[in-house]
Amino acid sequence: QRQVCIRDRIGRWRESRPLGVLAAAIALRIWVPSEDCKPVPVAKLRWDGSRRLPKEIPPCGPETPLSVHFQRRFVPLRCLAENLSDSTINGYYDALRYAIHIGGDVPIGDLDDVWVARVRAGLPEATYRRGRYSGRRRTIATATAEKHLRQLRAVLRSLGPDGEGILTRVPKIRLRRERRRPKECYTVDELRAIVRTAERTASNGLPAKFWRACYGVLFYSGLRRRAALAIGLKDLRRDGAALYFDVDGELNAKTGKPLWLPCHESLAAVLSELERAGYVGRRLIPWPHSGDYLLRVHKRICQDAGVTHAHTDLHGIRRTLLNTAAFSAFDAAMRTAAAFGQHSDVRITAESYVSKAALLAEIVPTLPRLWD
Repeated sequence: QRQVCIRDRIGRWRESRPLGVLAAAIALRIWVPSEDCKPVPVAKLRWDGSRRLPKEIPPCGPETPLSVHFQRRFVPLRCLAENLSDSTINGYYDALRYAIHIGGDVPIGDLDDVWVARVRAGLPEATYRRGRYSGRRRTIATATAEKHLRQLRAVLRSLGPDGEGILTRVPKIRLRRERRRPKECYTVDELRAIVRTAERTASNGLPAKFWRACYGVLFYSGLRRRAALAIGLKDLRRDGAALYFDVDGELNAKTGKPLWLPCHESLAAVLSELERAGYVGRRLIPWPHSGDYLLRVHKRICQDAGVTHAHTDLHGIRRTLLNTAAFSAFDAAMRTAAAFGQHSDVRITAESYVSKAALLAEIVPTLPRLWD
C-alpha cells in the first residue's frame, strides 16, 4: 500500500513539477522496486542445469530480496565461476528453499539473528519427499538440517564485509561440532538368522522363499528399499550366463542415476523358482503392502531372531553389504591399481579407469550366501 501511494504521489508531482520528483525521491529516500526485482517464488527457485555464465550480472542492494540476490549473483559468482558440482549447487538451492519457506523471502537489509533463529527452529519440522517411490513425506534428518544451515551460512557470508559488502554484520549461524558415528550394521550370521526366522514365522500369505527374494535383493544388489520394491522382471538382463539388475534412473529416487548391478547366483535361482510359481512378475519382491509396513514386519522379525541393534532397519542390510565389500581383497587391489597409475586419490582410478560393472561382477560371486 505504501508503494502504491508513493507511485500515485509521484504521478501527481510529474504533472505539476517534473524536477520535483527526483528531489523528493532523494530527500525522502523513496525506493520503488522495479519489475525485475520481484522475489522469486519458492516453486521456481530451482537450478535449470545450465552452466553458462550470464553476460551481465546486475548489482544488488539492501532492498533486494534474498532469492533475487541468490539467483543473480551467488549462483553465477560462487557456484558456476568456481565450477562446483551439480549436487553442491542443488544443495544450495535446497537450503535456500527451506530458509525462504520458513523465514520468508526478506530483503537483504532485513536479515538478522531473529530471521536465522526462525529458520533454525523450523528446519527440524520441515518435510521432504524425493520422488514417486519415496513414500510419505518425512522430516529431514538432523545431519541434513545441519548441512542446510552450513550452506545457508555460506550464502549469508557472501553478503558481508568479506564478500560483497552489502551487510556490515552477517547474522551468525552456529553449527554443532558433534562427529557422526557410523550406524551399526548386521553381521552375515545375523542376516542368515533373520532369513530363517522370516521363513518360519512371517508368512503374510506368501511362500517362505519370498523372504529369500526380499532379503536377497536388498543384500546382493545394495538397492534402497523403495527401489528394491519397484523393480520387476523387466529390469533383469542376462549377459551370457550372468544375470544383471538394469535399474532405471527414475526408480533410483536418491540420485536419479541408472544402475547396472550383477545378481548373485543363489538369488537368481530363487527368483527363477518364484517366477515359475507365479509369484514374481511385475515386481521382484511381490510385497502386497506398503514399504513402511515391510519395515515394521522386519523389525518384528529381528526381535524374534534375537537381533537387538539400535538401528534394526532395512537400510542396515545395505550397510552390511558395503562393509563386506570394503573389507574384501578387491579394495586392496583397487589401491594397488591406483599406485600403478600414480593417482593420489583412489577415486580417480575407480571412476575413470576401472570398469565398475566388471569390478562388481567379480565381487558379487564372492559375497557370502544367506541361505543353504
